[in-house]
Amino acid sequence: MAADVSARVHLVAEKLQQKAQDAQRKGNESAARALASSVSDLRQAMALIAEQRHLLARRRGEGDDEEDDADAHVQELVTRLARVEAMLGKKSDDMKAKGNENAAAALQQSASTVEQGRKRLMEQQQTIFGLLGRWERLEGVLDGKKNGREDDTELETPHGRHIARIRRLVQLEAVVMEICPGYTEDEVRKELERLKQGDKELETAREDAVEAQEMLKQESLALEELKQEMERMKEKERLRQEEDAMLLEQQREACQAMEQLVRESDQEIQRMTQSAAIQAEDMQALRVEIESMASEKERLVRAHAAEVEELQGQLESAIDSLSTKADESERSGAEEL
Repeated sequence: MAADVSARVHLVAEKLQQKAQDAQRKGNESAARALASSVSDLRQAMALIAEQRHLLARRRGEGDDEEDDADAHVQELVTRLARVEAMLGKKSDDMKAKGNENAAAALQQSASTVEQGRKRLMEQQQTIFGLLGRWERLEGVLDGKKNGREDDTELETPHGRHIARIRRLVQLEAVVMEICPGYTEDEVRKELERLKQGDKELETAREDAVEAQEMLKQESLALEELKQEMERMKEKERLRQEEDAMLLEQQREACQAMEQLVRESDQEIQRMTQSAAIQAEDMQALRVEIESMASEKERLVRAHAAEVEELQGQLESAIDSLSTKADESERSGAEEL
């Protein structure tokens, strides 16, 4: 597991180094510095992995499967934290590019929190491996695992047991002096107490790892909610665009209908204008004809009046003539009588 991680980290570091050089050639100094910083972090992680492999090689035995699984779990957790940190940073850049400063700031803060947790986990793991290596060397001496177990026949007598105990104490002293050269008894005791404290720190580190995993879970849930919210926003935007397109289509059809109505109105107005002009011409002709008829009527009235006067004169003359004849007839009759 550690070798695989080391190889992958080395490959990623090489790729990031190439990208940093490309960015520097293109004049993007900020990106080059960021990539160079990432390369430095990865190389520090490679050094840490190499040290852990060395410690694991020294202490690995038949009963080390559980610790190896714990190491693999921590390594996997560190890798996942790094991926989450990169993902949060990318999401923050995306939100900032879209103008959503609040979401970008929240994502950047989450990325910083994950980065701090990852670095703290790696530092604690490095400290714990160092403490475990030294503690297990002492346990190996106390259990008779450093230079082989005592002879069973030697342990059958009290004298032999004392000799075996003295041998173990001498071996323990040699190991202690090798680990802590120049230390006094009190200093060695304090060192042993500190190593015991390492167990507590290991437990604390495991609790921190669980807490970091829970934080990772919470961040994943938050990212999932953010992703769902973005999907809902995209769906709303799609529906809004469809509604806008529908409204634009309706407006276009309404404009076409209005243009058609205006054209028909113009045609009707033109037709009515032409009809009114024709009617005006007809009215003018009719007015001229009426005036002509009025003139003719006046002429006829005057002519008729003249004829009536003439006839009246003739009638009066006839009446006068008849009266005269009647008078003459009366006189003639009177004379005859």
